[in-house]
Amino acid sequence: MPDIPSFADGRALKFWIDVKEIRRDQKWLLIPASSVKSRPYDAYVAVWVGLPDEHILWLIENVPYIKNKMDGSWVKKVQKLADRIEEIPCEVVGYVTWNDVQNVINYFNKGDNSAKKCLMKKFKTESGKIGANYFKDGDKLYDPEDPEWHGSEVRENIGFYIQSIKKSSNWEEEFKKFICGNTKMIGPVPIPRTKNGSIRKSAGLPDSYGNYKDLRDAFQRYLETQLEEIKKSNNNILRRNKSWFSEKI
Repeated sequence: MPDIPSFADGRALKFWIDVKEIRRDQKWLLIPASSVKSRPYDAYVAVWVGLPDEHILWLIENVPYIKNKMDGSWVKKVQKLADRIEEIPCEVVGYVTWNDVQNVINYFNKGDNSAKKCLMKKFKTESGKIGANYFKDGDKLYDPEDPEWHGSEVRENIGFYIQSIKKSSNWEEEFKKFICGNTKMIGPVPIPRTKNGSIRKSAGLPDSYGNYKDLRDAFQRYLETQLEEIKKSNNNILRRNKSWFSEKI
């Protein structure tokens, strides 16, 4: 399901966007290869979210079982955190498209030189290297601009160097056109099925959507159905003032 499902006027957003949080000191935007294969997006947007390190306390406060076991010192910490968390600073760092992801796969896995040229044109670092990589399982993160820096091991990921993303991202013109054009870049995505043809639980869809062939079409209709049910129950689809965390599951 996309992080931005529709326009303000209710039209479904066919250009699917995945918003990925990054840390201030993060070198790479990492996109798991498994998610690219099973549930791809038209664009991946890197956003820095300035949450305090102790932000989990803000959620815990709304869980009565835990809150009742807090001593006075923890209650004070939660109150101080609540004061700080009213306004959370965020920064949109940049984005990459599905075509960029495909170019990484095609060059690093298939040796496609035309894909390499596209990556060099868009993600070239100051030192003349490609600011993108296909990290295999167990590979270590690195800094193309600093040979002395070495990061941790990662799983299989498509990676884009954050500094290269910043330089290549064009919000005002290109990205606005992508969204307003509302055209998906990706072809049909098969719905994962068991041997007998039913929908796998990992797909996150009810069995009643078994007649759909494209995963994204099925998810869009599933989302619309859920919103329709919420609207019937509450007369609108706005979130209530009461915290979801304080309600029984």
